[in-house]
Amino acid sequence: MKIKIFSIVLLLFIIVTSVCSCDFTLEKDLGPEIWIDDIQYREEDPGIYNILWIQDKNREGNVIYVPDMVGEKLVNRIGGQGTDFWSGPSYFSANVSHTERIYFPWTIVGTCINSAWFSSEGECPLKYIISATTVNCVDRGHPDYWQSVAPREAYLRGYSDLPANIAYFFNYEGNPNKGYFFVDLLEESGKLTKPPYDPRREGYTFAGWYKDAECTEQWDFENDEVIINLDEEQNRIYEEICLYAKWIAE
Repeated sequence: MKIKIFSIVLLLFIIVTSVCSCDFTLEKDLGPEIWIDDIQYREEDPGIYNILWIQDKNREGNVIYVPDMVGEKLVNRIGGQGTDFWSGPSYFSANVSHTERIYFPWTIVGTCINSAWFSSEGECPLKYIISATTVNCVDRGHPDYWQSVAPREAYLRGYSDLPANIAYFFNYEGNPNKGYFFVDLLEESGKLTKPPYDPRREGYTFAGWYKDAECTEQWDFENDEVIINLDEEQNRIYEEICLYAKWIAE
């Protein structure tokens, strides 16, 4: 009886492995890995770049902005498919020695940072990972080091440790990512840092950031300041400061 059961199990195994298209030894056909400004990418789907690695050894300053596009390719995912079955379905690493903030773009829709390796020599300097996307692309931060920041809409769904208090909106009907283009965290009163790149809209030219959705008053990055209000215990009172893109038809 035992021999019969073993024979049936063995036959089923042979059938399944012969039908299954997965090959545990063959490498997958992935694009080459390329480095641009201390960020490593790979094209795993046509026209889309995955972010594989971030470092800061070749750059100054304490902020890294991941672009939404590199050339004509959309930066769309964090993490990459392993080159073979045993390397796992996804990986992403970061090695920073002086970066305090990493900004991910609104275009990210795939693969969460839930086991990313962040390392540096000595004490980890990273304080915030700020993501403009409204999907859950960055899990909660390390309690002793960095915290995750996301748009208020995503924070309310439990996608980050903190809500961003500065929000830049696409400001047109049918806009992507629930309207959010870029977000930031301002810890104290002061001037805003202009987003490192402008939004794009087919058939329109971007014409600056405004204080209202009707675009009647433009934000002056040189002179305008945000006032952060504090409670009785001197804790920051959360307020979402919203800026809106103006568009001119081509």
